[in-house]
This record gives sequence, structure tokens and C-alpha cells, in this order.
Amino acid sequence: MMQRSRNDASESIRTADIPLQPEVIQCMDVQSLGRYTCCSATVRRDVREAKAWQLLSNVQRPAEDAFFAAARDATAARRSQALRRRLADQLDGWRAGGYMLLDKPTTTFADYTFFLRIDDDDGRIWEGDLVPTIQCDPQAMGVLGFDLSKIWSALKDSWDRMVAFLATGTGADDDVRDIYLHSLHLTLVAVREADQAMIALGQFSFNDALGITDEAIQEYDFRAKRQNDSNELKLFSTPQQDFRAFVRLVVTHDATGGGGGTLDSLDIGVDMTKYNAIRSEIIDADYLERDQVEYLFTYLAGVDHRAREGALATIKGWDD
Repeated sequence: MMQRSRNDASESIRTADIPLQPEVIQCMDVQSLGRYTCCSATVRRDVREAKAWQLLSNVQRPAEDAFFAAARDATAARRSQALRRRLADQLDGWRAGGYMLLDKPTTTFADYTFFLRIDDDDGRIWEGDLVPTIQCDPQAMGVLGFDLSKIWSALKDSWDRMVAFLATGTGADDDVRDIYLHSLHLTLVAVREADQAMIALGQFSFNDALGITDEAIQEYDFRAKRQNDSNELKLFSTPQQDFRAFVRLVVTHDATGGGGGTLDSLDIGVDMTKYNAIRSEIIDADYLERDQVEYLFTYLAGVDHRAREGALATIKGWDD
């Protein structure tokens, strides 16, 4: 009788519902919780019901955040020291009668990385850094080009809507052929590598087709606009000038159905509109030359405060 009572009590203890306490989980590491989970099906159920992995993650995340924050602070401190030394070097040059910043363009397109994001109405398609690789035709309106062949090679098996667009015949009605482009958005940010200064060039939407209709190679014009607004966004303005960035998407259509259409290149340029003194009339409109765009980018990315007035005067003088 006594022996049976002891067995019953032991069985009662073994089957009792002893929940996994959060205090215990907080003292574990990943390995110990993993071993504990493997003990039995009952334990696995307790771990699942207690959301033990989430609790453990919540405990460890502050330490991880602190580590990454410290790493970011250290990187920022190193960059700050490098920038201070670069400015001190410039001051040495001025004292010795050397150059003044922006007497000529101090940065070229080779000094920038360009971050590109491609979206359409279905969501994100691709984003990443681009390095200028194409010397644009001197007669072209764009002054900076990027080869898109590698990006297209990576995307063509999954970007069905662009494949379908490139398969449209060059003789098709423009509105039918270009309908997909109206849902496409190209966002560009220029990053100066020396100091990570950034120029938000804009989010560009389809504006017009520029190529000859019956040719396979086509060029499409994209302009920076706000949503549901037909007015173009300005990259920079002076009292009598507006500067606007634009993008040209160059593609090759293949209407044979063989899937031979390609994204070829992306070209960037800036146009300038000049107004009269009260901005009531457009006096002139033209595209900036390559050295002018590089100069403008240098100014927008940031120059020494003593050089700003002279640099701005140079920019204003481009319409003379």
C-alpha cells in the first residue's frame, strides 16, 4: 500500500505541468537552449509555447546592437579624422599660394559611385551600386553612361514584364509599346567616395520615347517628378536658372519572340533653363557639357565655405 502511494506520487511529479520560466531562458545561450529542446517532445512543446527562441533573441539583441553601434562610431571617427587631415592639407596649399578649391572641377565622375534602385508597380526589382563604364557619344544629350548588360543578365529570367515589353515590335503603336514604362521608377543617388557626400538626383519616371519607331535600338527619356504631378523636380536653382537631371534608358527590342531583347545602358545628363530677370519668360534652354555637370556635382556634394561664392558665380555665368 505504501509502495503504491509512492509510485503514484512519483508519476504525479513526472507528469506535472512545470512551465519553462522566462528567467531560465534569459540565463541560457543558443547552444544550451538547443540542447534543452532536444530532450523530449514535451520539452519541445514547452519551448514552443513559451516562445523561448524569441525571448532569447530579445535578450541578446541589445548586445549585438551595441556592438554594431560601436563599430559604426569607430568608422565615423576614422572618416572624420581623414576629412580633417584633408582640409588641413588644403589650408597648407592656400598658405603656400596654391590652388583655391573649384578653380577647376575637383571631382570627376570617376570619383563617384551611383546607387540605382529600380521599382515598378509590383514592387522592388533591383538595387545596387553602379560605376560609370561608358563614354557617352559627344553628340548625345547624356554625359555619363552605365553598362546594364550584367544587371540585365541577372534579371532577365525573373523580370517577366520587361521581357514582354522588349518583345513588342518596333512598329507597334507607341502607347501600347510603352505602357509598361509608365509603371517603372528609377531612383539615383550619387555618392562621392572621398567623404561619402551624397547628391539625391531624383526618382525618375517615364517621360517620352526618343528613338526612331522602326529601329530595334530605342532610347527612353525619364524625368524626376513627384507622384501625380507633371512638373519636373529641380536638381538646383539660381535666381535666373533651373537645373534638372534626366535619365535615358537605352534598350534593344526583339519582336521575334526569341527573347533577344536587352537592357543596354543608362545615361545621365543635366539640362539648364535660363529665365529673364522676373522669371516670366524662358530665354534659353540647353544641356550642360560634361565638365559643367562635374563642376555642378562638386558644388552640390559640398565645397569649402570660402569657395562657395566664387563657385556659384561660375555656375551663374554659364548662361552668358
